[in-house]
Amino acid sequence: MIKDIRIYPWKTYSDTSYVLTKISTPDSSYSTITALSDEFIKSKKRLSSLRKNLAAMDEDYWESADEMLEEINVKSDSDPGLLLGTSLSMCKAATKGDLWMIDEVKQNMIFPRVWLSVIRGRVSGSGSDWRDFMILPEKVKDTLDMQDRLIGSWSEIGEELNRKKTLAGKDIENRWISSMNTEQTLELLSGICAEMNLSLGIDCGSWRPSKNNIYDYRNEKKKLTEEKHKDFLKEMCNKYAIKYLEDPFVPGSYDLLEELKTGLKAEISIDVRNENSFQKVLENKNVTILDNSPDLFFNFSGIKKYVKFISEKGKNAVFSAPEYAIQDPWVADLCIALKVPFIKADPSTGKGVLNRLSELWHDVPNEVI
Repeated sequence: MIKDIRIYPWKTYSDTSYVLTKISTPDSSYSTITALSDEFIKSKKRLSSLRKNLAAMDEDYWESADEMLEEINVKSDSDPGLLLGTSLSMCKAATKGDLWMIDEVKQNMIFPRVWLSVIRGRVSGSGSDWRDFMILPEKVKDTLDMQDRLIGSWSEIGEELNRKKTLAGKDIENRWISSMNTEQTLELLSGICAEMNLSLGIDCGSWRPSKNNIYDYRNEKKKLTEEKHKDFLKEMCNKYAIKYLEDPFVPGSYDLLEELKTGLKAEISIDVRNENSFQKVLENKNVTILDNSPDLFFNFSGIKKYVKFISEKGKNAVFSAPEYAIQDPWVADLCIALKVPFIKADPSTGKGVLNRLSELWHDVPNEVI
């Protein structure tokens, strides 16, 4: 039975506002961190409505709670982050803290693998205009093997950049910043990937629209037409065996995706947070992976429906680990519960996600990774 709901402000080094939502039962308390779109003080004022609706409810009736939260979302201006935190804390209470068990336990449950962002582009000091260079372990034995290979590779990359005198520092999420251009970066990473049995992935970042469809590679001091940019992407992907390519064009460039996919071995992913038309992305046969943040939903049931819906449309989901995942890596439990195959993380959030996956490795039955 729910005794109380309380919320607390949660701070990180970014400007984003976060909230910790805590649900208390007679036996224990369960909390979840989520992002707020409003100020904390406004959410505090809305808390009485949640207390009134959830007071004395049995925590096992989390689905009923989600229905109630959906009604609140439709009828009021409650912050989605507050509603999501309440929903996930309720799910944690129902499972005694094991969120991954919220959906019925299935045979051959799948552990997600982590795409780790290791080099950051398109920032001051960077030589590349692609946003993120990522690595993914292949033929993983267990979570410890995945953790060792990702962390070991991240360290080796930093040492190599330093040895080549191209290390320009690290960003706040501990991704390396290098003065090497795009192809030099790919040359370095492809060698390490071959040595450590890793796949190489790229997040080009949502390109800014420009006049005459010109792609401005500011750090590399070149401007490419739409056609030359597409050819450069395809050449780099095939030359360096890139397996994952996210946001290759300006949002809405759906015709270009078909031209790019012809002869391309990489899977194309689109971050649906950057797109104006989710339906057009969903219907595009050249896109096989959709990147999203679970923070955009207001309850667990909504996330579950989204994963099922895009799966029925032939798309795989990848969830980006939120900034606070180092303290509350509920995205790891979520992906196990819903069989989401991949999590995107940076070295900071990756610590929380990888440690949580290692913790769960012996708890979840019939592990497949």
